[in-house]
Amino acid sequence: MRRGTTVGGRYRLVRGPLHGGMGEVWIARDQRLPRQVILKRLRRRGRRGTDRRESDRLEAEARALARFSHPHVVTLHDVLTLPERALPRRRTASWLVMEYVSGGSLADRPPLTPRRAARVGTQVAAALAALHAEGIVHGDVKPGNVVATPEGLAKLADFGAAYRVGGQETLTPPGTLSYTPDYAAPEVVRGRPEPASDVFSLAALLHTLVTGRPPRPRTGGDVDPFVAERQAERGEVALDPDLGPLGDLLPAMLDPAPKNRPGAAEAGRLLAGIAGPQEPLPRGDMGGDGAGEGVGQDSESSGRMVLPGRSRQFLIVAAVAGVTLAAALWLPPLRPGGHDDGSGGAHRTPAAPPLGDHRTVDPCALADPAALERFGETELDRRYGNFDRCDILVDTGGDAPVDVQFHLDTGGASGRPAPHRTQGDVAVAKESGDSDECVRALFPATERDAHAVVVVEDTGSGNRAQRVDAARLCAMADAATRTAVRRLNAGPLARRPEAGPDSLVHQDACALLTGRALEAMPGVDARDPHVGFGNWECKWASTTSRLWLELRFDQGSSVPDASDGTLTRVGGRRAVVEPGAEGPRTCRVRVVHRGPGGGRSVETLNVTVGGDPSQERLRRLALRFATAAVAELR
Repeated sequence: MRRGTTVGGRYRLVRGPLHGGMGEVWIARDQRLPRQVILKRLRRRGRRGTDRRESDRLEAEARALARFSHPHVVTLHDVLTLPERALPRRRTASWLVMEYVSGGSLADRPPLTPRRAARVGTQVAAALAALHAEGIVHGDVKPGNVVATPEGLAKLADFGAAYRVGGQETLTPPGTLSYTPDYAAPEVVRGRPEPASDVFSLAALLHTLVTGRPPRPRTGGDVDPFVAERQAERGEVALDPDLGPLGDLLPAMLDPAPKNRPGAAEAGRLLAGIAGPQEPLPRGDMGGDGAGEGVGQDSESSGRMVLPGRSRQFLIVAAVAGVTLAAALWLPPLRPGGHDDGSGGAHRTPAAPPLGDHRTVDPCALADPAALERFGETELDRRYGNFDRCDILVDTGGDAPVDVQFHLDTGGASGRPAPHRTQGDVAVAKESGDSDECVRALFPATERDAHAVVVVEDTGSGNRAQRVDAARLCAMADAATRTAVRRLNAGPLARRPEAGPDSLVHQDACALLTGRALEAMPGVDARDPHVGFGNWECKWASTTSRLWLELRFDQGSSVPDASDGTLTRVGGRRAVVEPGAEGPRTCRVRVVHRGPGGGRSVETLNVTVGGDPSQERLRRLALRFATAAVAELR
């Protein structure tokens, strides 16, 4: 599709597209009525096509929306099923024609006062009460799934995760239950959503609107996805003390037991009692001029989580079926050389995916030490961390270098914040990080399931006088990002240097522990690991206890010794046992797979078990899994 095309003889495409796994989303002008609308397209491929499940999901979303004409629910105007002339025989496209809400989503906005947030909560609660009266649970209430009019009226969006309760039918296809851990009630994580689940999520949304963070215990920095999910399953909350009148209401709405929470209608009545006046909401930093942008943003649409390499962990929550309603409604600023800028220019066809084969791409192809030389002396280090990472060390004159890291990670743009800027086919988003780091995420338009991350970290000691200030760290991040974006736009990245036939780079971490071996951890589903980039990292979590297990490859310049922990041998190989290496209640076993020599890096197989108060049990399990994994190495 191109700008100017008329769909269904009525809707003229005026801006877009935003591409995703399910299709495209456009802003269009209704040529019969004086209004703009959102067109959301899903391509269908016939009965045996690979898009059938996504098509079912879109139709489920349409069924959910079609039931409602509510002032605080995004309106579905029409559903179209049209032949696609440009596609092979028997192919059609389904379109949802939806209300265009120009004020943007509630994600990434300046904090609201508790009383202004309560006004938003009153409106969302009214929408939820209407849903619940029809026996439908929304399933994923969060800031990114609530959009606002310019006047500040809130509207609930994205029904792709909706479930019908009180019967066997679900709106989502089997196996596609999605949720966002930071906003999910415990019963949702366990696969049993109910109306009270939406009340819990609404409370978490309100806490975020006021404080800028969901009500989960945090130790700072990026959060391990498994920590987030376990906190959600246990219903752990940590409320900010400065919630004003919301402080008396949110604890009841966030009660771990669904039966103890007020219903949506009751929550709305209580919120109305403390709500401030209706007024426009402060706008977030969405880029561009604001016209036609920020219609909605789905920042974390699913419970599927993926872990990147080593200590820098980012929550990646990718939409199960690709573009969901709210994600689709964020349209990035259009620019020369990219999508149509509104002047009638042609839409540029994106280049081939720049990463190519994940197991052979060289992350150092993103790095250019010369781009950072103005900050200090630079050194490229490709032998630190997992195989999905490359580092540039910058000597700024402090007691330790600044570490500029380039990570490759799984997960596309649909589960991330709105881009801060877009250059060519790459969108750049600012990520939150610790106070001593600055983070940028890079999303190539042609990479549906992967992206790159630039992390700039001050590795110095606690000597405040020698710390690098945040502005300088971010200046370095932006310089490194410019080079990485340019190279991603240039086409496929270079392949990594040959590591030798005995390198772990050729191994699959998920294949090293069989179902029989994983039986040592009760409640683990061996068929459902969380897989990292290149299959060089794999993680499992018990469904009946707090135990979790991670198997990850690592590389460096030195062999582990007694200063790291207790030396031992696993499968005839040198190993070290390190209690507490990955935080409290963890134990890691590092097994040396390949030692130094011939300019090669030291490679280790790292097995970490966590979640049990007994260090002895963690040690036994870690050694047991390490032994089983080593036995499977080819």
